[in-house]
Amino acid sequence: MDYLSQDHLHQFLVRGRYVEHWKGPVTIEEKPFLRWLRLGKGKTGNYLVVVKDVHPDNEIGILERLIPFDYDEPEGRFTYFGTEQEALAYLVDELGASPDRFVRLGEVQQEYEKYLASQTI
Repeated sequence: MDYLSQDHLHQFLVRGRYVEHWKGPVTIEEKPFLRWLRLGKGKTGNYLVVVKDVHPDNEIGILERLIPFDYDEPEGRFTYFGTEQEALAYLVDELGASPDRFVRLGEVQQEYEKYLASQTI
């Protein structure tokens, strides 16, 4: 897995591209879920953080096809920030993201596949 350097992460965001971060298993309301995070710069110039929580299902191999935690927010929870630094601080300080584990949009699927492989051992 090729994680983005801080410089590459910044360049992706400046160009309006999204990046993702695999968090893995989390507990919400005493139930297990899987979480991944998305960060990008919107058309208005604000930075968008998306938190995606889904029901784990080892039979479904495609992360985007898993059932969302909240049916009213199937695309995840959206939070907007005025600057890249504010968005990254929220991701790291509030959501526990590792600054050196961001990947290109879509590559979080590989992290999910690693997780699935670890569950079948």
